[in-house]
Amino acid sequence: MGGELAALPSDTLAALVLGGDLSKLNDTQRVAYYAHRCRAAGLDPGTKPFDIISLNGKLVLYATKECSAQLTARDKLSVEIVNAIQTDDIFQVTARATSSEGGRHTDDIGCVTIGHLTGDARCNAIMKATTKAKRRAVLSHCGLGLLDETELETIRPGNDSAAAQPPQRGVGKISDKQSRLLYAKWKEAQLDDNAVKGWLKQRFGIDHTRDLPASAMDEVLKWIANGGVEEPPTVYIA
Repeated sequence: MGGELAALPSDTLAALVLGGDLSKLNDTQRVAYYAHRCRAAGLDPGTKPFDIISLNGKLVLYATKECSAQLTARDKLSVEIVNAIQTDDIFQVTARATSSEGGRHTDDIGCVTIGHLTGDARCNAIMKATTKAKRRAVLSHCGLGLLDETELETIRPGNDSAAAQPPQRGVGKISDKQSRLLYAKWKEAQLDDNAVKGWLKQRFGIDHTRDLPASAMDEVLKWIANGGVEEPPTVYIA
């Protein structure tokens, strides 16, 4: 992996190799490791096939959509949906990636919670499950045991052990006017009341919009504008 990584302390190297943790690497070492992973996978680093996210106190690589696109083209894979089923409020899609030479194939799944979603929001969630399944099938077929960016929305960046706690009433909350605005916006987007309340409970640990932290207002508005489907969280390379 180059001289930059060869001289790493044993504990740092162990964290990197065994846990994929890049947090103890400096910028030069991270670039070297990134380039190494790209070369090992036969990917062009200039197209940014990987990115980095803070997860459970670690900095780990995840695969972007460019990664699965390159792998599909490089290995001449065909990807198809072989099954889709709904169980309670979970919609599950199974995709199959097949090699053009030899016919070897790998199946993998993508799941989303659709709950009480209707209309465009439900359609967006189903398409999200389809995309998840296809990308997971490609990554599994090519032997890359990495998270895909479509999976990040269900993983809280940072330290996941710190579950969302209900904020103290009256401290840093949105105003009544902002609460009414959110209600009007999700009605305009034709989102189901129970689906919105369920998401707010899961995401922020609150039972009513009046308890929403003011700092989260933009995030909720984006979620509503996106039809009730979360986008991957913001990630960074420190």
